[in-house]
Amino acid sequence: MIDFHSHILPGVDDGCKSVDESIAALKLLNESGISKVMLTPHYYAKKEDVDEFISRREYAYKLLKKEIDENYLGFPELCLGAEVKFFYGISRCSDIKKLCYENTKCMLLELPFEKWNKSVYSEVRNLQGRQGIIPLIAHFNRYLAIGNSFNDIISFGCPLQLNAEVFEKMTGKRKWLNFLRKKDIVLGSDCHNMSNRKPNIDKAIYVISNKLGGEFMCKIDNIGNMLINT
Repeated sequence: MIDFHSHILPGVDDGCKSVDESIAALKLLNESGISKVMLTPHYYAKKEDVDEFISRREYAYKLLKKEIDENYLGFPELCLGAEVKFFYGISRCSDIKKLCYENTKCMLLELPFEKWNKSVYSEVRNLQGRQGIIPLIAHFNRYLAIGNSFNDIISFGCPLQLNAEVFEKMTGKRKWLNFLRKKDIVLGSDCHNMSNRKPNIDKAIYVISNKLGGEFMCKIDNIGNMLINT
């Protein structure tokens, strides 16, 4: 399994604050059977340019990788990326491709937390058409609470990333399982730390396997592998 959304890189954003905390989070993901972790710190175009962000990300990655290489075996493979916050003009940004998951055309995109207008749809479609990028819609479950419907989300024509947190609650599981049946969806822990936002993808794997069967987990895994091999 691949965790498509994490904030494990130390000191880059509001995620893990130290290498030790990053290692603890990776241990949990490893125990959950995760074979690859996409490292997706927040990118905000209003705060810095793409190259500045990549420089900070690379520094944190080298610190973490050094610790892993020297002291740990069998950890999940790490892949650099970013959770890119939507901004008007994103489809015309010449450097935006640099924020795709490394060696892919797929990019984790956080949509606005508001009712979407025509300009949002246009930007996302142009991101696909002009740039050749496959936007993976981050934590699509969170947009449903602000007036956007599932049909609004799938109208982008993009694959979707669902946060594992939705399977921690007793209520609503059937709704999320039905969504999994309808659309190409991958999972993400969206983990930030080892306190209130620990890696939790194991619970999602358990619920999905128990309710839909192991073959369905293979389907999700295949969707993920297709995205990172684009």
